[in-house]
Amino acid sequence: MAGRNVIVSGAASGIGFACADALLKQGDNVCAVDITPVAREKLAISGENFIEVKTDVGDATQCAAAV
Repeated sequence: MAGRNVIVSGAASGIGFACADALLKQGDNVCAVDITPVAREKLAISGENFIEVKTDVGDATQCAAAV
């Protein structure tokens, strides 16, 4: 299913990064939330289907703002 809007936490590394990359490859729109910047050049970004929001997921106010 391509074209979904998805929020991926922990997208800067590990499983979160792998999930964000896989979703982008499927054609989904990804909002990456992480306190660490995402290595955009390593993601399968095509066009405007990716945004990044610096967020500390341990902070409820920041999480609410990211959504």
